[in-house]
Amino acid sequence: MVDVDRFKTVNDRFGHSVGDRVLKTIAALVSAHVREKDLPARWAGDEFVVLFIGATREAAQEICARIRSAIADFQWDSVAPGLRMSVTIGLSEVQAGDTAESVLHRSDQSMYGAKPDASV
Repeated sequence: MVDVDRFKTVNDRFGHSVGDRVLKTIAALVSAHVREKDLPARWAGDEFVVLFIGATREAAQEICARIRSAIADFQWDSVAPGLRMSVTIGLSEVQAGDTAESVLHRSDQSMYGAKPDASV
C-alpha cells in the first residue's frame, strides 16, 4: 500500500490541477520502479497498491525503497515551484487463508504504522 504524504495540503496549497499532475507522476514513478511481472495500480484517492508476484519480502522491501527514493528525488519544482512529495509504504505478505481484503487491510495497517505522524 503506497500513500501519498500530505496530499490534501498539495490540493489546498497548489490546486487540484497540480494534485492531478502529482498523482499521474507518482503513478508513472511507481510503474517505472517495479518489476515487469508486478502489478501496480491506483487504489483510491491518493493511494496505490502493488502486487509483487513471486517476490521475497526482501525483494519487495528493496523495490519499495526504490519507489520512495524515486518519488523523493523527483524534480517536483517542474510540477510546481516549492513542491516536495513523499510517500509512505506498508508491506504485507499473503498468508494461507487470506482474502484480498485481509491482505489489503494488513498492508494498510502497516502503512499507517509507518507514517511519520502516526499516533501510538
